[in-house]
Amino acid sequence: MNEKALSSWFRKRRESTVLDTAKEHLLKILDAARDMDTAIKYVEEGDNPNALKAIERVCLAEKAADNIEIRMHESLATGDLPPKEREDLMHLVKRQDHVADWLKSAAMNLQILIEAGVKIPPGTWAMYRTMTLKAVSAVTALKALMDSLGANNQDVARYAGDIDRLEHEVDDDYFTVKKNLMLSDIDPRVISVLRDLLYALENSLDNVKESSELIHILITASG
Repeated sequence: MNEKALSSWFRKRRESTVLDTAKEHLLKILDAARDMDTAIKYVEEGDNPNALKAIERVCLAEKAADNIEIRMHESLATGDLPPKEREDLMHLVKRQDHVADWLKSAAMNLQILIEAGVKIPPGTWAMYRTMTLKAVSAVTALKALMDSLGANNQDVARYAGDIDRLEHEVDDDYFTVKKNLMLSDIDPRVISVLRDLLYALENSLDNVKESSELIHILITASG
């Protein structure tokens, strides 16, 4: 299906509602990404109480995104789209929701570290913050890509390229942080949680990229 055809779906009343809800869904995911970045920022500054508040907001945003996903599935199930297109859109929504799921996982691992009161070597959180800032940028680009559908082909391609670049950069960041952890003298139990946090952040970016790729499939499959 080419982009003009995809755009025509959302001119219909029910399908335009689906698109609006998809954008609402992405806004909640963006909230989760921003609050995850804020949590890391506060931990880096030694402000654990505000970090915990930011973590709580990540969890609330993830729950809100889940609720919107349910609404979208209900709307798609009763809509007028052909089965294949409906299935593709449902898959896209699920992939987007995985971004929020992984951000919540990162937040919960950070909470464990805070509540355990463990000491983390200087510079460690700065490396994690590099990744959370890129997560915010990637989700922002995904939202902009969605907004550009049916309006500006060049913008769609540009935002997809931005997401691809950010995902590759985070892959490099992942191995840099992992190497630093393995060469440190941090308690192995703490390293285990830090690696889970690292893995969750990387996976959140992977799912942003996969969401972008699914949108590409939607607009080019029959084009």
